[in-house]
Amino acid sequence: MDTAEATAAERHGLRERKKQRTHDALLRAALELFQTQGYEAPTVDEIAEAVDVSQRTFFRYFAGKEEAALAVIDLSQEHFVAALRARPAHEAPLEALRNAVLEGWDAIGEAVARIVPV
Repeated sequence: MDTAEATAAERHGLRERKKQRTHDALLRAALELFQTQGYEAPTVDEIAEAVDVSQRTFFRYFAGKEEAALAVIDLSQEHFVAALRARPAHEAPLEALRNAVLEGWDAIGEAVARIVPV
């Protein structure tokens, strides 16, 4: 890989990390507002304002408040599916499911704790 390719790859990685940070910040702000004000009270504008981004930016990451509210469930499912796919092929289906849950529980908790307000 030459220097130009390495620089392009680094920029792409930086862009993806920034997108992830924005997504996580929006999700955290939404959950904090839902927790303190209830689901109905906060507006998309208030969520975006809490992160200092535009409403348009919010909608790049979430279709609406409902999607933001349910994002933690999606995150948990993604971690479980990844843990299940990582199981050895020789395991019986129920054994693989059980082991994926047991081994993935801490990882799911850590991923959710990274985003969800305490």
